[in-house]
Amino acid sequence: MRTPQPLPGPLRRRAFTRSQLLGWGVHPERVRRRDIVSLGAGIFAHRDLVTDADEVLLHRLRALALAREFPHGWLSHGTAAALLDRCAVPAGCQDGPVHISVPAASPVIAREGIQCHRVRTDPQEVFELPGVRGVQSSTPTRLWRELASMCSVSELVSLGDSLVREPYFWAEQRTEPYTSLDGLRAAVDQAAGFPGRRTAMQALPLIRVGADSAKETAFRLALRQAGLPEPQLQIPLDPADPGSRRGDMGYRSWKLVIQYDGKSHYTPQRHRADQRRDNDWVAEGWLTLRISVEDDRDGFGTAVGQVYAALHSRGYPGELRS
Repeated sequence: MRTPQPLPGPLRRRAFTRSQLLGWGVHPERVRRRDIVSLGAGIFAHRDLVTDADEVLLHRLRALALAREFPHGWLSHGTAAALLDRCAVPAGCQDGPVHISVPAASPVIAREGIQCHRVRTDPQEVFELPGVRGVQSSTPTRLWRELASMCSVSELVSLGDSLVREPYFWAEQRTEPYTSLDGLRAAVDQAAGFPGRRTAMQALPLIRVGADSAKETAFRLALRQAGLPEPQLQIPLDPADPGSRRGDMGYRSWKLVIQYDGKSHYTPQRHRADQRRDNDWVAEGWLTLRISVEDDRDGFGTAVGQVYAALHSRGYPGELRS
């Protein structure tokens, strides 16, 4: 059997369409060879790229291939959110059709796998997707507004929290948040009458800087819903020390710190680090509670009760909301 023509280097690292193959000087029938896998909607990828890939990665590969196929448009709505690193993507936005917006005067893109939106927009609300040369996307403030009609209030708060959080350079290679609270406010103020505006207005005052995950946001909202005081996020053990240990959230008045343990905390190395961290708080007279995904199974009901009991034991005078 004749050896297939090698794919150009860039095409081994991303998904592509037949026309994109042709643009690289490769015959479109190359997709019929055994080393190429169909991802649906006329999109293909080298087998090595998609072996063991989950649906989130496959959706990302499809989205980028389709965005390159229609450069007059840009990725938007849930697709744009799913392609931002460590963005709290609402349920249902990490699969399904790829959302592409086009200028209002452009024809609708009628293609399998694409949900097209014809919109009027300011050019400043579209930018090059970070780390992906040549692919345009709705800016973080615009996509937050776009999703207001497709999300619950809590999902929109979680998305907003993830967009305004301070990134960790060692993990994300960026130093600035995707946007700010002022940026989200401006996105609402400058676009009167957009779909979902009521949801956006309800979510906006609940967004905070400091939540590192959607689960942390959900837990904070559960505490608020129960009538408990809102915790301080990224609370430092020693406010006078910039390098002080920080808790995910807590109450300085009652010396209660709460840590949310995501999947990354369940390794021997991380467990030892967490133990040393917790001991520092205990040595200073703080009570430490650790919350995990298991607490989410009952809507954080048990964990909220534990926070209330801990606060009450330290003099908190309030009551849980029934």
